[in-house]
Amino acid sequence: MIRLSRKVLLTLFFMLIIFTGVAYSVDASDFVPVPRWDDPNLNIKYRSTNIDVMMPSEYIAKETGFRAVWVTPVTGDIASYSTEQQFKAEMMRVFDTLEYYNMNAMVFHIRTHHDAMYKSNLNRISPRFKDVNFDEFDPIEWLIQESRKRGIEFHAWLNPYRVGGGGTLEQIAATFPAHNPASDVNNLLRGNQNVILDPGRPVVRQFLFDTIKEIIETYDVDAIHFDDYFYENGIDDFKTRQLYNTEGLSVEEFRRKQVDLLIEGIHEIIEEHNLKNKKYVQFGISPTGIYRNGSYVPKENHTYFNGRLIHPVGSNTSGYSHYGAPLYADTLKWAYEEWIDYIVPQVYYAFDQPAAQFADVVEWWAAALKHSKVNLYIGTALYKIAESNSYGWTHNLNEMAHQVQYSSAIDEVRGQVIFSFSQLYDSLRVGSQKAYQNMHRVKDNMWTTDVLLPEVRTMHPKKLKAVTNLEIFRTSKGFRLDFDAQEDAKTYAIYRSKTPLNFDESEIIKVLGKVEVDGKVSYIDEVSTSENYYYGVAAISRTNTKGHTAVVTTDSAKPGDLLPAVNVPEIYYSPNIVKDEIIDLFWEGSFAYFGGEYEYELFTSNDGTNFTKNPFAINKSNHYFTTKVIVGDGDKFYFYLQIKNDLTLDKTDTYVLNIKKDLGTVKGLGVIGDFFAGETVEFVWHAFPYDNVSYKLQTSTDQIAWKDVNGSVKINGSKASLTTKLPNYYTNNYYRVVAENASGVGVSEVLRLEAFIKLPELNLKFNGKDITGPIYVNQGESIEITWDNIEFEGATINYLADASENLELWRVGRYYDNRNGFSIGDEVTSYNVYGSYGYHALFFKIKAVSGNASTKEYIVEVRIIPGSLSTNETLYNYFNYHKALINRTKIFN
Repeated sequence: MIRLSRKVLLTLFFMLIIFTGVAYSVDASDFVPVPRWDDPNLNIKYRSTNIDVMMPSEYIAKETGFRAVWVTPVTGDIASYSTEQQFKAEMMRVFDTLEYYNMNAMVFHIRTHHDAMYKSNLNRISPRFKDVNFDEFDPIEWLIQESRKRGIEFHAWLNPYRVGGGGTLEQIAATFPAHNPASDVNNLLRGNQNVILDPGRPVVRQFLFDTIKEIIETYDVDAIHFDDYFYENGIDDFKTRQLYNTEGLSVEEFRRKQVDLLIEGIHEIIEEHNLKNKKYVQFGISPTGIYRNGSYVPKENHTYFNGRLIHPVGSNTSGYSHYGAPLYADTLKWAYEEWIDYIVPQVYYAFDQPAAQFADVVEWWAAALKHSKVNLYIGTALYKIAESNSYGWTHNLNEMAHQVQYSSAIDEVRGQVIFSFSQLYDSLRVGSQKAYQNMHRVKDNMWTTDVLLPEVRTMHPKKLKAVTNLEIFRTSKGFRLDFDAQEDAKTYAIYRSKTPLNFDESEIIKVLGKVEVDGKVSYIDEVSTSENYYYGVAAISRTNTKGHTAVVTTDSAKPGDLLPAVNVPEIYYSPNIVKDEIIDLFWEGSFAYFGGEYEYELFTSNDGTNFTKNPFAINKSNHYFTTKVIVGDGDKFYFYLQIKNDLTLDKTDTYVLNIKKDLGTVKGLGVIGDFFAGETVEFVWHAFPYDNVSYKLQTSTDQIAWKDVNGSVKINGSKASLTTKLPNYYTNNYYRVVAENASGVGVSEVLRLEAFIKLPELNLKFNGKDITGPIYVNQGESIEITWDNIEFEGATINYLADASENLELWRVGRYYDNRNGFSIGDEVTSYNVYGSYGYHALFFKIKAVSGNASTKEYIVEVRIIPGSLSTNETLYNYFNYHKALINRTKIFN
C-alpha cells in the first residue's frame, strides 16, 4: 500500500475541489422554467430526472458574443463559382444577411473533399471553383477583405481527411498527382460512407501540415476551423497499425493518438506563424455535440483536478459521441492542452430530444471548460426546422430563441454558430414561417445591436492605444464621428450615452469594420442633433481585446457633410472614341457599409463646365452597372458619376474623353492555330492602306473593359498579324483590333473565341487501322471508329459525335442512320458508322469534353460506295459532295 504524507494529502485536497459547476450571470430568482412546446403548462426536465431546466426570464445582453454561421456550397448555401459577378452577388447575399442579424463571423468552407476552394499549389482545385482564374480574381482574398470592412471574422473551414466516396481506391488514387498522398492507395481508407486519408500515416499528416501552412501564408484568415469529420465508420487500418503502432496501443488509443498528433502539430504551425509574422490566427474545432455519454450529476457534485473536469466524464446523454468509435477525437484534451483556441460542439438537439437534450449537453460543456481559456461557442441546428421529426426544432417556433436566451445566462457560453446559412437566409422571408418566426424572435429581442467578438483568451492580449484626432460634426442626418484609422485595429467599437460613459454593453451602438477613406474612419449616428451625448471609441485588436478609449461630446460638434463614398468606382469605356458615337460605360458598384445601397447618377458635358444629367437609363445586373452616352462632335467629352444614399453624397473625378475621326472598320479578323489554353496562336487581319497606322489586339470578357494582348504586330503588305500565347486556363473572351493614326481610329468586328484546356489526343482508328484519309465503306456495311479512353484529373469524360453531308449543317449521327452510335468500354470507346444508301459521303466530327476541357475536333470523312442509285439520288449526292468539297477547302486551308 502507498502511504501519502500529510503535506501531499493537503496539496491534493486543495487541488481536488468540489465546484458548483456552471456559472450563471443572474440571481436564481430571475430564472423561469423552459416551457414545453406541446403544453405550456408543463416544463422541460433534465433527461431521466424530474428537475426543471431553468432559463433567465429575459435575454441577458453582453458586450461580447460570437454570432456566426457556417457557409458551404456542399449543402447549397451558395452556388458553385461561375463568374466574378455571380460570386460577389452570392456573397453579398451572405453579408447582407449577417449584417441584418447583427452577426460578426462567417465560417466558410474552403476544403470539402481533399481539394481547394482557394489558390493552392498543393491541393487540386475543387470542382466548385473550377471556373476561377486566380490570376485575375481571387474569391477568397476578396471575401476576406470584404469581411474585414464589415467587422466580420473569416474562419477558413476545412475537412482534413475526407476525400470522397465514388470508385475503387485504385481509381480514386489515379486521379491525384504523385506529390499528393491520395495518389497512393496505401494512404486511403474506405469507410461506410466516405473514403478518407489515413490519419495514421505520417505522410498524410505532413501533407495536412503543409496545407495549413499554405493557407495561412497565402491568406489573412482569422481562424482555421475543422468540423466533426475525423476517422470514419467501417475503416480497416490494420496495415497502418502494424507499421506505426510501436507502443502497443489499443485500436482506440492508437487512433485517438493519430488525431491528437494532427491537432497538436497544426497548433504548433499556427503558433509559430503567429509569432514570426505578428499574426493572431486562431484554431477552432466543431465536433459532434456529445464528447462521451453519461448520466445526470448535480452541479454540486462536479469534481475538478487542476482545473480539469474529472467527474462526470460525459454528458447526461445516450447519443452519438466523438471520443470513441468511429471518430476518435479527444476534443477535451485539445482544449485542456490549449492546442485550440475555441470549440463549437454541435449541440444540434432540441430541449425535448430524448437521447440528448440541449440543456444537458450545453451545461456539461460549460462545466468542462469552466476553468479553461478556450472559448466555448454552441453549434445550433437551425437547419432542423425543415425536418419532420426533430422535436422542438420541428414544432416549436421559440426553439431558437429559448436556446439563445437559456445560453445567455451561462458565463462559459460565449456565442452561437448556426448551421446552416440556407435556413438563416430563408428566415428573412415572412412566408418562411418556422425559420422566420424562430430567427426574428432572436433578432427583435436578443441580437438587437452589434456586439464585440469574444477576446481570444489563449493568446497574450494586445491592447491598442486610443484613437487619435477624434472629432464630431453635426450633419443633416445626425452626428458624424471622424478619427484616424489604426493599422493594427480589427474593428472599432462606438459607444453613446447621455451621461458620462461606462463603456459597457448598454452603450454600444455600432461595431465598425476596416472602412476608411484617406486614412480616416467616419460614422454617422442617426439621432437628433438637438440632443446632447457623450460618444466613445475603442479600437479592437486582432485578439479581440478592447483598447484604450477616446471620448468626445456633442458640445464640440461643428457643422459637417455627409459621408464620403467608400471605394469610389472606376468607370470603364472604350478608349477609342469617334465623333457622335454612342458608347457604353460600365462600373462595378461600390458596397455601401452605411446608409443603404448606393444610387448613381451620371452627368455629362461637352465643354467641361456645364454638366447635365445623362438621359440614358442606368441598368443593374447583380452588382454591376451600365449606361450609354452620346459623345457629340467636339474634340473632347466630359462626365462624372454622382454617388449617394441616406448617409453619403460623393462623386468620382471628372473623366475626359478625346474624340477622334472614324477610319472605318478593320476587316478580316481571324485566328490561325489550335485555340487551346496555353497554346501559341496567330491573329490575322487586313491592314489599312493608310500611313503610320498602329494596331492593338485587345481582349475583353464583357465587351466593355478591354485590355491589350501581349505581342508585337507585324505588317506584311495588306496583311497584319500578332502572335501570342493564350492563358494557361480556360477563357471565353472577346477579341478585336483597334487601328489608330494621327487623324482617327478604326475598330474591327468583335470575335468571340473559347479556349478550352486541352485534353489528350484521341488517336482515332477505324477497324483497328490508322486514319490517313477518307474511309471507304460499301453500301449497307459498317465500320468502327475507335479510340482509347482518356483520363483527366479524375473528371468524367464525355464523347460527342455529329455528322454532316456537306460540312455545313451538322446533325447527330443517328439522323442519317439510327444504328450509328457509341459503344463505351472500360478502356476503349467506339463509334459505329453504317453505310446508308442515301449518301455519297458523310463527315463525322468527334471530340471529347470534360467541363472546361476539350480535345480538338476530329473530322472523319466516310465515303459510301453505292449500289444502284436513281438519277435524282445521284444528282442529290453530287450536289452535297460538291458543297462539301468547297467547305472542306475553307476548313482545312
